[in-house]
Amino acid sequence: MIWYCYHFVRTMKVLLVFFIAVTTSLGDDLALQEFTYSNNLFSSSIYTKIGATAPNFLVCPLSLEIVLAMVHSGCRGETAEEIRTALHLSNNKNEVEKSIKSLLPSLTGNGFYTLHTADKMYVKNKYPIRPNFKKTAREVYRVHSENIIFSKKVKAAKTMNYWVARNTKNKIHDIVFPASLTKRTRVVLLNAVYFKADWSTPFPRASTRKEYFFKSVFDSILVDMMHQNDAYFNYHESPELNSKFLELPFRGEEASMVIALPNDRTGLVSLENRMDKVLEPRDFNMEYVSVALPKFRVGTKINLRNSLRSLGVLKVFSEAHADLSGISGRKGDLVLDEILQKAFIDVGEGAVEAAAGSDADLYSARSAAPAFSPIAPTPFVADHPFIFYVKIKKIIVFVGRVRDPTL
Repeated sequence: MIWYCYHFVRTMKVLLVFFIAVTTSLGDDLALQEFTYSNNLFSSSIYTKIGATAPNFLVCPLSLEIVLAMVHSGCRGETAEEIRTALHLSNNKNEVEKSIKSLLPSLTGNGFYTLHTADKMYVKNKYPIRPNFKKTAREVYRVHSENIIFSKKVKAAKTMNYWVARNTKNKIHDIVFPASLTKRTRVVLLNAVYFKADWSTPFPRASTRKEYFFKSVFDSILVDMMHQNDAYFNYHESPELNSKFLELPFRGEEASMVIALPNDRTGLVSLENRMDKVLEPRDFNMEYVSVALPKFRVGTKINLRNSLRSLGVLKVFSEAHADLSGISGRKGDLVLDEILQKAFIDVGEGAVEAAAGSDADLYSARSAAPAFSPIAPTPFVADHPFIFYVKIKKIIVFVGRVRDPTL
């Protein structure tokens, strides 16, 4: 039977079907700096490539980076080079794996927030995966493998979807459909991320009220607008981007959400054209700020194949050129077929919860405003489309935009 599997993959192109499931809320300093740099660049490029679709969307670049880096570990030649270039990784594969191995264990939360990442590799029963790749997947990427009978499509999809739901606190469902499992399916990679965190300074529920949000100059809708009038936050104004930035910390202050708000109600497109500048590290100043931010929930399912192809990742999807021989077989035996990500985020007065294929009342001492401030607060009113991103220790975990908080 094992001989038959080898014969089969050499005479027929097979598909590596890859799914990512996501829901939201590092080693040595050099590894953190290198990964932070590549993470910022990749987050910007992948946002730009998928940003022309839905009014609201969310992507988890961290999950995509980690899983594609694992695929990269099993690639050879130009197939590996294209992925490496798109992810802005080092050209030394051993150094890449060393960095990720040192970074991942620290992305587990600090007792104040919850960040749970889980990876699973489902392999066709008796299909041969190279021992070295299994070892790398397990020791570097913390991926556990399990054999499964893909021909029993409904049962296999149910098994995998159950794993995703369980690892995203039941926020992500039905990312694997039975129809996507074919006779050519050999491996399915799943990644789940769940993040939940309380604001350092919660928005008082009594201050939330209906207010207008301007989707455009002449198109407005009523939304639930949260208010925070008595706190200090990291704040920055950028004349270059004609925008202002507000950093809202979560409890423990290792994680935060940054809101990038154009000064003009129609300024989102211009801001999105400079995503590399939007996501770069910023020099914030602590200021007394009056904040108005709409409650919002964003759920997105994205097929990232075309986005990655537009970033130059071509050969891994091509039956004529894909070289994933580090995973199994020879060049051309495996090809990446689908790469899906399903993401969800819920932003409210007390906390943020997010997931991607994401309660003690403690407050940040530095965020509390004096009872009587001699200065007027700087207004930050997010009443028109904006960009947001969630970062942990300078690593961007989620990035998205809101054009309509009611959707």
